[in-house]
Amino acid sequence: MFAVLRHLLLRMTRRRSATHVRLEHLLGTRIHDFSLYERALRHRSIGSGQATDLLRSNERLEFLGDAVLGLVVAQHLYETFPDKMEGFLTPLRAKLVRGKALAEVARQMGLGVIIEMSPVAARHGGREQNAMLADALEAVIGALYLDRGLPAARRFIYRAMLDGVDLEALAARRDNFKSLLQEYTQARGLPRPTYQVTQVKGPPHARDFKVVVRVGEVARGKGRGKSKKDAEQRASRSALRKLNKPKGSTNPKGQLQQLAQARGWSMPRYKLLDTQGPDHAPLFTVELRVGPDLCLTQRGKSKKSAQRAAARKALEQLSARTAGGAHR
Repeated sequence: MFAVLRHLLLRMTRRRSATHVRLEHLLGTRIHDFSLYERALRHRSIGSGQATDLLRSNERLEFLGDAVLGLVVAQHLYETFPDKMEGFLTPLRAKLVRGKALAEVARQMGLGVIIEMSPVAARHGGREQNAMLADALEAVIGALYLDRGLPAARRFIYRAMLDGVDLEALAARRDNFKSLLQEYTQARGLPRPTYQVTQVKGPPHARDFKVVVRVGEVARGKGRGKSKKDAEQRASRSALRKLNKPKGSTNPKGQLQQLAQARGWSMPRYKLLDTQGPDHAPLFTVELRVGPDLCLTQRGKSKKSAQRAAARKALEQLSARTAGGAHR
């Protein structure tokens, strides 16, 4: 019995020692208080959800690490761009410290392998989830700050995240859709976009968020993501696509509907006739009737694509009829 316990204890010690050495290599410094890093790598899914369990998770260190990271990056940008104002610096900082960027750094470090999480979280792909990786990286930065101070944390952040980054190119990249949507509405005197979480599903370690963005009272876009921020970005991108879409519809179904209305016809009618092929590669056949006598069928890899193909074909035929009539 004691031999078995001693064997397990030795295995746990070797595992901790291996993690200890690995972290020192990744951080580029000696670790004084390894218990800080153990907590930084302990996800909340390990506990039962009680307040005492959450205190033993990495969430408090994540809070601290987020502040340390923000300070170091803000100072770096302040010193690098002495002639730039807040309107330039703030979006650039957001790009550097956003969850997706942090998760990529954590992934390159191999941090996911050493995060302590529940078996359920691991089975749901927790070691590759952007939110979990980003949180762990911020918690490790918080632990490094407490263990070795701000200079050590700054050296790590520079080495892992800032060295070699083309900040000018990053600043020019237009991929913050929330900021772009806000700029769009401000330039046109529209109300500021507001975001509402409409649905949250899944366990705490694998959330699925649905968000709607409104401009004034009108819903302009919807988005879905594994974090609230990600869902908001996707909703903003959807809204921008709709707002920038030409007023004349480029969707053949929409164009055909407009044509039917203009000619006083009833709305185009689509009917699914057949579905063939295996489940992973189905082929749909759709019938379209429009106007007094036009009836045709088209195929597509989805019901919608078959309907669009049928509408496109109908527009071509109706256009040919009109042109033929004009020539006569």
